[in-house]
Amino acid sequence: MSDLWNPDLYKNDHSFVFKFGEDLIKLLNPNMNDNVLDIGCGTGELTYEISKLVKSITGIDSSSKMLESSRKNYPEVNFEVVNALEMNFHNEFDKVFSNAVFHWILDQETFLKNIYKSLKTNGKLVAEMGGKDNVEIIFSNFKNSLIKRGYQKNADKKVNFFPSVAEYTSLLEKSGFTVRYVLYFDRDTELSDENGIKNFLTMFYESYFDNVTEKDKADILEEVQNECKKKLYKNNKWYADYKRLRFIAEKKWFYF
Repeated sequence: MSDLWNPDLYKNDHSFVFKFGEDLIKLLNPNMNDNVLDIGCGTGELTYEISKLVKSITGIDSSSKMLESSRKNYPEVNFEVVNALEMNFHNEFDKVFSNAVFHWILDQETFLKNIYKSLKTNGKLVAEMGGKDNVEIIFSNFKNSLIKRGYQKNADKKVNFFPSVAEYTSLLEKSGFTVRYVLYFDRDTELSDENGIKNFLTMFYESYFDNVTEKDKADILEEVQNECKKKLYKNNKWYADYKRLRFIAEKKWFYF
Protein backbone atom coordinates (compact mmCIF):
# COMPACT_ATOMS: atom_id res chain seq x y z
CA MET A 1 0.00 0.00 0.00
CA SER A 2 1.37 3.41 -0.95
CA ASP A 3 2.19 5.95 1.74
CA LEU A 4 -0.35 8.75 1.17
CA TRP A 5 0.16 10.61 4.44
CA ASN A 6 1.54 14.15 4.26
CA PRO A 7 3.25 15.08 7.56
CA ASP A 8 3.48 18.81 6.77
CA LEU A 9 -0.21 19.11 5.88
CA TYR A 10 -1.06 17.01 8.93
CA LYS A 11 0.91 19.18 11.36
CA ASN A 12 0.11 22.57 9.83
CA ASP A 13 -3.56 22.23 8.91
CA HIS A 14 -4.80 19.29 11.01
CA SER A 15 -3.03 19.70 14.32
CA PHE A 16 -6.43 19.31 16.02
CA VAL A 17 -5.89 15.54 15.70
CA PHE A 18 -3.10 15.44 18.27
CA LYS A 19 -4.25 18.51 20.24
CA PHE A 20 -7.54 16.84 21.12
CA GLY A 21 -5.54 13.73 21.99
CA GLU A 22 -3.88 15.55 24.88
CA ASP A 23 -7.05 15.03 26.91
CA LEU A 24 -6.81 11.29 26.25
CA ILE A 25 -3.45 11.15 28.03
CA LYS A 26 -5.27 11.85 31.29
CA LEU A 27 -7.29 8.66 30.82
CA LEU A 28 -4.07 6.75 30.22
CA ASN A 29 -2.95 7.81 33.71
CA PRO A 30 0.74 7.27 32.89
CA ASN A 31 3.35 6.64 35.58
CA MET A 32 7.10 6.10 35.69
CA ASN A 33 6.74 2.31 35.91
CA ASP A 34 4.87 2.06 32.60
CA ASN A 35 6.12 0.62 29.35
CA VAL A 36 3.75 2.07 26.74
CA LEU A 37 2.95 1.38 23.08
CA ASP A 38 1.50 4.25 21.02
CA ILE A 39 -0.25 2.84 17.94
CA GLY A 40 -0.48 5.16 14.94
CA CYS A 41 1.75 7.79 16.51
CA GLY A 42 1.87 9.95 13.36
CA THR A 43 4.20 12.92 13.75
CA GLY A 44 4.92 11.99 17.36
CA GLU A 45 3.58 14.90 19.41
CA LEU A 46 1.55 12.78 21.82
CA THR A 47 4.21 10.08 21.97
CA TYR A 48 6.68 12.69 23.10
CA GLU A 49 4.34 14.08 25.76
CA ILE A 50 3.73 10.60 27.15
CA SER A 51 7.47 9.82 27.09
CA LYS A 52 8.04 12.44 29.79
CA LEU A 53 5.65 10.61 32.12
CA VAL A 54 6.60 6.93 31.71
CA LYS A 55 9.51 4.51 31.95
CA SER A 56 9.56 3.86 28.20
CA ILE A 57 7.40 4.32 25.11
CA THR A 58 7.47 2.93 21.59
CA GLY A 59 5.61 4.79 18.87
CA ILE A 60 4.60 2.80 15.81
CA ASP A 61 3.10 3.91 12.51
CA SER A 62 2.78 2.37 9.06
CA SER A 63 3.80 5.67 7.40
CA SER A 64 7.54 6.10 6.98
CA LYS A 65 6.90 9.72 5.95
CA MET A 66 5.22 10.47 9.26
CA LEU A 67 8.02 8.81 11.22
CA GLU A 68 10.68 10.79 9.38
CA SER A 69 9.08 13.87 10.93
CA SER A 70 8.74 12.17 14.34
CA ARG A 71 12.39 11.14 14.48
CA LYS A 72 13.58 14.55 13.36
CA ASN A 73 11.60 16.41 16.02
CA TYR A 74 11.86 13.87 18.86
CA PRO A 75 15.14 11.95 18.40
CA GLU A 76 15.09 10.74 22.01
CA VAL A 77 11.88 8.73 21.46
CA ASN A 78 11.79 5.22 19.97
CA PHE A 79 9.76 5.15 16.74
CA GLU A 80 9.29 2.09 14.51
CA VAL A 81 7.64 1.62 11.12
CA VAL A 82 5.13 -1.13 11.89
CA ASN A 83 1.79 -2.05 10.39
CA ALA A 84 -0.61 -2.63 13.29
CA LEU A 85 -2.02 -5.70 11.55
CA GLU A 86 1.45 -7.21 11.44
CA MET A 87 2.86 -6.15 14.80
CA ASN A 88 4.31 -9.00 16.80
CA PHE A 89 4.78 -7.86 20.39
CA HIS A 90 4.16 -10.37 23.16
CA ASN A 91 3.35 -9.48 26.76
CA GLU A 92 5.60 -6.38 26.56
CA PHE A 93 3.51 -3.34 27.48
CA ASP A 94 1.68 -2.13 30.56
CA LYS A 95 -0.47 0.22 28.50
CA VAL A 96 -1.42 0.70 24.86
CA PHE A 97 -2.45 4.18 23.73
CA SER A 98 -4.01 5.24 20.44
CA ASN A 99 -5.62 8.44 19.22
CA ALA A 100 -7.67 8.77 16.01
CA VAL A 101 -6.31 5.55 14.49
CA PHE A 102 -8.66 2.63 15.19
CA HIS A 103 -11.22 3.77 12.60
CA TRP A 104 -8.61 3.36 9.83
CA ILE A 105 -8.33 -0.39 10.54
CA LEU A 106 -10.90 -2.56 8.78
CA ASP A 107 -9.65 -5.93 10.06
CA GLN A 108 -10.54 -5.25 13.68
CA GLU A 109 -10.37 -8.88 14.77
CA THR A 110 -6.68 -9.22 13.84
CA PHE A 111 -5.93 -5.73 15.12
CA LEU A 112 -7.43 -6.27 18.57
CA LYS A 113 -5.87 -9.72 18.85
CA ASN A 114 -2.44 -8.17 18.22
CA ILE A 115 -3.05 -5.49 20.85
CA TYR A 116 -4.21 -8.08 23.36
CA LYS A 117 -1.06 -10.14 22.84
CA SER A 118 1.16 -7.07 23.21
CA LEU A 119 -0.18 -6.25 26.69
CA LYS A 120 0.92 -7.73 29.97
CA THR A 121 -1.75 -9.30 32.18
CA ASN A 122 -3.83 -6.48 33.74
CA GLY A 123 -2.54 -4.18 31.01
CA LYS A 124 -4.73 -1.35 29.81
CA LEU A 125 -5.83 -0.18 26.36
CA VAL A 126 -6.84 3.49 26.14
CA ALA A 127 -8.04 4.80 22.79
CA GLU A 128 -10.25 7.25 20.93
CA MET A 129 -11.65 6.71 17.44
CA GLY A 130 -14.37 7.90 15.13
CA GLY A 131 -17.77 6.56 16.20
CA LYS A 132 -21.06 5.91 14.43
CA ASP A 133 -21.97 8.69 11.94
CA ASN A 134 -18.57 10.35 12.20
CA VAL A 135 -18.16 13.02 9.45
CA GLU A 136 -21.47 11.85 7.96
CA ILE A 137 -22.38 15.29 6.56
CA ILE A 138 -19.03 15.66 4.79
CA PHE A 139 -18.93 12.10 3.51
CA SER A 140 -22.50 11.85 2.25
CA ASN A 141 -21.94 14.97 0.14
CA PHE A 142 -18.55 13.68 -1.01
CA LYS A 143 -19.98 10.36 -2.17
CA ASN A 144 -22.89 12.03 -3.94
CA SER A 145 -20.50 14.31 -5.80
CA LEU A 146 -18.34 11.36 -6.92
CA ILE A 147 -21.36 9.34 -8.09
CA LYS A 148 -22.82 12.26 -10.01
CA ARG A 149 -19.65 12.37 -12.12
CA GLY A 150 -19.55 8.66 -12.78
CA TYR A 151 -17.10 7.58 -10.07
CA GLN A 152 -19.31 4.95 -8.43
CA LYS A 153 -16.39 2.60 -7.71
CA ASN A 154 -14.56 5.42 -5.88
CA ALA A 155 -17.65 6.27 -3.87
CA ASP A 156 -18.06 2.61 -2.86
CA LYS A 157 -14.53 2.44 -1.47
CA LYS A 158 -14.40 1.70 2.27
CA VAL A 159 -11.44 2.93 4.30
CA ASN A 160 -13.07 3.63 7.68
CA PHE A 161 -14.88 1.73 10.40
CA PHE A 162 -17.11 3.91 12.58
CA PRO A 163 -18.85 1.63 15.12
CA SER A 164 -21.56 2.20 17.69
CA VAL A 165 -20.87 1.76 21.40
CA ALA A 166 -22.56 -1.65 21.43
CA GLU A 167 -20.73 -2.82 18.31
CA TYR A 168 -17.29 -1.91 19.58
CA THR A 169 -17.86 -3.10 23.14
CA SER A 170 -18.80 -6.47 21.68
CA LEU A 171 -15.64 -6.57 19.53
CA LEU A 172 -13.42 -5.75 22.52
CA GLU A 173 -15.05 -8.42 24.68
CA LYS A 174 -14.82 -10.97 21.88
CA SER A 175 -11.07 -10.27 21.76
CA GLY A 176 -10.72 -11.02 25.47
CA PHE A 177 -10.82 -7.51 26.92
CA THR A 178 -12.81 -6.38 29.92
CA VAL A 179 -14.36 -3.01 29.05
CA ARG A 180 -14.03 -0.50 31.90
CA TYR A 181 -15.20 2.75 30.32
CA VAL A 182 -16.91 3.86 27.10
CA LEU A 183 -17.96 7.35 26.02
CA TYR A 184 -19.63 8.37 22.74
CA PHE A 185 -19.88 12.09 22.10
CA ASP A 186 -20.29 14.81 19.47
CA ARG A 187 -17.32 17.07 18.89
CA ASP A 188 -17.67 19.51 16.02
CA THR A 189 -14.03 20.21 15.24
CA GLU A 190 -12.73 23.48 13.86
CA LEU A 191 -10.79 23.21 10.60
CA SER A 192 -7.86 25.37 9.63
CA ASP A 193 -8.85 27.98 7.05
CA GLU A 194 -11.31 29.08 4.34
CA ASN A 195 -10.65 25.79 2.49
CA GLY A 196 -11.35 23.66 5.55
CA ILE A 197 -13.49 20.96 3.92
CA LYS A 198 -11.31 20.81 0.80
CA ASN A 199 -8.15 20.40 2.89
CA PHE A 200 -9.82 17.80 5.11
CA LEU A 201 -10.72 15.62 2.13
CA THR A 202 -7.31 16.09 0.54
CA MET A 203 -5.53 15.13 3.76
CA PHE A 204 -7.55 12.11 4.81
CA TYR A 205 -9.34 10.84 1.70
CA GLU A 206 -6.98 11.43 -1.20
CA SER A 207 -7.30 7.75 -2.16
CA TYR A 208 -10.89 8.40 -3.25
CA PHE A 209 -9.53 10.50 -6.10
CA ASP A 210 -7.73 7.59 -7.78
CA ASN A 211 -8.35 7.89 -11.55
CA VAL A 212 -10.34 11.10 -11.07
CA THR A 213 -9.35 13.86 -13.49
CA GLU A 214 -7.84 17.02 -12.03
CA LYS A 215 -10.80 19.07 -13.25
CA ASP A 216 -13.32 16.69 -11.69
CA LYS A 217 -11.33 16.63 -8.47
CA ALA A 218 -11.36 20.44 -8.25
CA ASP A 219 -15.09 20.51 -9.05
CA ILE A 220 -15.87 17.82 -6.48
CA LEU A 221 -13.95 19.59 -3.72
CA GLU A 222 -15.67 22.88 -4.54
CA GLU A 223 -19.11 21.28 -4.65
CA VAL A 224 -18.70 19.35 -1.40
CA GLN A 225 -17.52 22.45 0.44
CA ASN A 226 -20.46 24.45 -0.89
CA GLU A 227 -22.96 21.73 0.05
CA CYS A 228 -21.53 21.48 3.57
CA LYS A 229 -21.63 25.22 4.15
CA LYS A 230 -25.18 25.43 5.48
CA LYS A 231 -24.42 23.01 8.34
CA LEU A 232 -20.67 23.14 8.90
CA TYR A 233 -19.75 26.80 8.41
CA LYS A 234 -20.37 28.76 11.60
CA ASN A 235 -19.15 32.21 12.64
CA ASN A 236 -16.81 32.35 9.64
CA LYS A 237 -15.18 29.03 10.51
CA TRP A 238 -15.37 25.54 9.06
CA TYR A 239 -16.08 22.52 11.26
CA ALA A 240 -15.94 18.75 10.74
CA ASP A 241 -18.94 16.87 12.17
CA TYR A 242 -16.98 14.53 14.43
CA LYS A 243 -18.58 11.78 16.53
CA ARG A 244 -16.05 10.19 18.84
CA LEU A 245 -15.80 6.91 20.71
CA ARG A 246 -13.42 6.78 23.68
CA PHE A 247 -12.77 3.71 25.80
CA ILE A 248 -10.64 1.92 28.36
CA ALA A 249 -10.28 -1.87 28.25
CA GLU A 250 -8.16 -4.25 30.30
CA LYS A 251 -6.46 -7.56 29.63
CA LYS A 252 -7.28 -9.78 32.58
CA TRP A 253 -5.53 -12.95 31.41
CA PHE A 254 -3.45 -14.30 28.56
CA TYR A 255 -5.08 -16.91 26.38
CA PHE A 256 -3.85 -16.38 22.81
